[in-house]
Amino acid sequence: CEKCGLKLGSGIVSSSKGCPVCENVNLRFEKSFFVSDNTEPVRTLIHQFKYKKHMCLATPLGSLLTNLLHQKTICEIDFVVPVPLHWKKKKERGFNQSELMAKKICKELSIPISINNLNRVKNTLSQTQLSRLQRQENVKDAFKVKIPEKFFEKNVLLVDDVLTTGMTASECSKSLKNAGTNKIFLIALARSTM
Repeated sequence: CEKCGLKLGSGIVSSSKGCPVCENVNLRFEKSFFVSDNTEPVRTLIHQFKYKKHMCLATPLGSLLTNLLHQKTICEIDFVVPVPLHWKKKKERGFNQSELMAKKICKELSIPISINNLNRVKNTLSQTQLSRLQRQENVKDAFKVKIPEKFFEKNVLLVDDVLTTGMTASECSKSLKNAGTNKIFLIALARSTM
């Protein structure tokens, strides 16, 4: 599916609204791109990076995202925006994995990054054990744009590590759209299923 990235069976089609799985969910980004399914070895690399704090993985994982962007045709990107962590979670972890990968993309492609304009204002629960509905409620109104005019009529590349239901990326996109953003594309290392 061009919108949510799920593999479609034969005879199943995807429109601009998405596939049968996501078209009724109202994902607010235009398209999504992924390096792979959330399978080995990518799953282990993400886990080592995110939870074992192997920050040295930011460079090769960021390069994987950059290489993927070279293969895809998307309109001009004005800003790269990492999915933000709440300040408490960022302090606890010591870094935001999406931010580190976004910085690598920006460095390699000479695209500006916006780090502190989209903020997570709600310290949400971890999404890993939640259902789609619980995930949606968990991240509802969790993000806010500080200076909307910076994103007005701009095209944004949203960067995350894993997309499962798309609820987090969609809530980020809702805040960006409310700020007047033109188009939002999502890039992540892996596309997972529940």
